[in-house]
Amino acid sequence: MWLYDLKSPNDVRQLSDCLGTSFKKEKPFERGQWIYYVNGVRQDSLNKKIRARSKIMAVEMSEPQAELNIAFESPFLVVLNKASGVPTQKTLKQNQDNLYDQVRRFYVLKQKGPKNLPYVGLHHRLDRDTSGLVLMTKKISANKAVSDLFKNKMIKKTYLAFTEFGQSQPPKTWEVRNKIARGPSKRGRFYFQVGLKGDEAITRFCWLESKDQKWHKIQCEPLTGRTHQLRVHLSHQGWPILGDRTYAKDFRNHKVDRLMLHASRLEFEFQGESVTVEASPGWGL
Repeated sequence: MWLYDLKSPNDVRQLSDCLGTSFKKEKPFERGQWIYYVNGVRQDSLNKKIRARSKIMAVEMSEPQAELNIAFESPFLVVLNKASGVPTQKTLKQNQDNLYDQVRRFYVLKQKGPKNLPYVGLHHRLDRDTSGLVLMTKKISANKAVSDLFKNKMIKKTYLAFTEFGQSQPPKTWEVRNKIARGPSKRGRFYFQVGLKGDEAITRFCWLESKDQKWHKIQCEPLTGRTHQLRVHLSHQGWPILGDRTYAKDFRNHKVDRLMLHASRLEFEFQGESVTVEASPGWGL
């Protein structure tokens, strides 16, 4: 899938000059092989009448349809089990693969190139390195109800984390309530820290098991949604998450190939029905 936002007249000229040929090292647009959506409407071809501020999406129809890991689906909602290393949404890199675009492409191919681009609404996200459940809407009419669920903290989110053993045994249950603020970049990555200033961050934790003084398995329930909240809280408590290249000082000794944090459960009510979605992380130690 190829995406481009035309933000200026120069972008329009650049696109017009390369239609039918390679664009930014992407594959050529061959007739019948690609379909195009301009501002959400399918076009049989692209032409020089495209204007600035147009949003163009090209889908290669001959490419095999990738299977998404769908944990739950209804006419209004879809919950995906995101893989570690995949951004939830578009980044500063124009055509970097991400979960949101994967879902849009999936529905375009599933519906064999419908006239209008299938709608997908994104309401929350996971860090790129965190795996697990992400809820999206499939109809605009569902947006307000889902937005209200997040705004009013009526969606219970549960995570699983494997952490360093640390210097002490975690209690069976505990709650952390403090403030988190963005600090200086660390190892070229965004970095957040506990301090006197910042946004209030609240997390409930439950210790599940430990093994051979090597790791703890901890269940996490964030009551607020601050960036890196679970990673910051656990590292500040002395149990950084395994594979955390930002907050764990000894991450090189962890012998894991990913961040061991997974969004394992979502619980909420939608249209008068209780919905619980669970997904195993698919890994262990």
